[in-house]
Amino acid sequence: NDIPTYKYAYKTEKVNGKYVTKFKVKQENVPADFKMLIPIALIDDDKKVTASRTYITGEKTVEFELAPTDTEPDEVIFNYLEGVLCELDEEGWNSL
Repeated sequence: NDIPTYKYAYKTEKVNGKYVTKFKVKQENVPADFKMLIPIALIDDDKKVTASRTYITGEKTVEFELAPTDTEPDEVIFNYLEGVLCELDEEGWNSL
């Protein structure tokens, strides 16, 4: 059993009238073959939740983006509903 640490950063950009949220994530304190499905939620100002999940594997920084949304997220939650036992550390975009 391993408890990963996730260092993550995100940014949201408007592209062709939609909002795209991009992530950088580094998983640490786990073996190279460790793979975890991380829940992520985007919540708009009307409290509508757009939830998704993505796999993070090994100790490397990965970049990915979520499906575009019609509204800009008011809140972004990495590890939504604390679905994964882990440590979290939000970083600046250029820090990862």
